[in-house]
Amino acid sequence: MPPCAPGLAILLLVLAGSPTVRASTDYTISAHAVEDINFSDGQSKNGNVKLNHKLKFGPHGNHWHLIGLQFSSVALAQGATVSQATVKFTAKKAGSGSLTLRLRAVLEASDTALDDSLLTTRTLSTAEVSWAVGTWLSGQEYETPDIGSLVTEICGQASWTSGRKVTLLVFLESDQTSTDREAKDAFSDTVLQIGATSMPTTAPIQAPTSTPSAAPTATPTVAPTATPTVAPTATPTVAPTATPTVAPTATPVLCVDT
Repeated sequence: MPPCAPGLAILLLVLAGSPTVRASTDYTISAHAVEDINFSDGQSKNGNVKLNHKLKFGPHGNHWHLIGLQFSSVALAQGATVSQATVKFTAKKAGSGSLTLRLRAVLEASDTALDDSLLTTRTLSTAEVSWAVGTWLSGQEYETPDIGSLVTEICGQASWTSGRKVTLLVFLESDQTSTDREAKDAFSDTVLQIGATSMPTTAPIQAPTSTPSAAPTATPTVAPTATPTVAPTATPTVAPTATPTVAPTATPVLCVDT
């Protein structure tokens, strides 16, 4: 592979090391739900959830409304940092008086749609945002404080992938003497607006470099060494030794005179 030009190599490293900042994107709500919570024990009043029901925030008689908001196909990479985000509502009717809400995100390992499962059983983010709601006038738009920390925590899950759902819960933070607010419940009237977002920095892209081909080293041929032939050693023939013949000894005869 030919070597990369020095200028291009520097450009690749700069681009790879710089986080990508994305412009603002809007997502209209895809589902919402409400669960009535008793003031007396903090438990679900009826043990059920009403899907796509009225968006009434705050107290209602002897209970208050826990609201679930879900936005689909949110295009954020795993590990993205959301520096600014809000949810915008359109007021259905006028409302005034003290009301403080608290927002938290739902953390889920899989892309789970809002259904009749109790909102109080969901796993929630560590981050939370307090919202001191002001006076509402019918037909006017109102938005939450910055909830970028909630969306960032959702994207920080190891299981998060781009295009999944973002689910938020809205709790009552102040007591039952507060005055509720009602937003229009049409999907087009509730929008999650995600502002500037820093996408995760990828590992630096190294410029390709050419690897020189090493010339093959010739392996010297070793000439075979001749094995000397050992001449056989003649085995000397041993001449047989003659066995001497022992001459018999004559036995003398004694003569006796009688």
